[in-house]
Amino acid sequence: MRVRSWIFAVVTLLVGTLPIVGAHHSVAGQFDSTKPMTLKGIISKVDWMNPHSYVYLDVKEPDGTTTTWALSTLPTAMLRRAGLTKESLLGTGKEVVTIDAIPARDGTKHLGYISKITYADGHFYQLAGE
Repeated sequence: MRVRSWIFAVVTLLVGTLPIVGAHHSVAGQFDSTKPMTLKGIISKVDWMNPHSYVYLDVKEPDGTTTTWALSTLPTAMLRRAGLTKESLLGTGKEVVTIDAIPARDGTKHLGYISKITYADGHFYQLAGE
């Protein structure tokens, strides 16, 4: 009876993880690396979460309006291992930063994936690619 309970527990655990595995996606599947872009703006918010953290960049348009870009990046564990924190990504929250990114493959406006963030003082974080 104990063996059956143990097997049931393992099978239940494995089946329970299937939706998580199926939900994961590759960067290349969602974002188009053949269309690199550079954005300049102020980081207004960082969502420090899994499976991917997001940096929100307020970009001032030529007509004076502001567009907020949602820019996906690495999971929190990978960012932490690289020595980054939510606060280090946010910076001062007042400085203009330059972000190298790639846009959403499906054409979703104002959505991208970060490759590099360069801050006003010149320091940068290379988060993907080269």
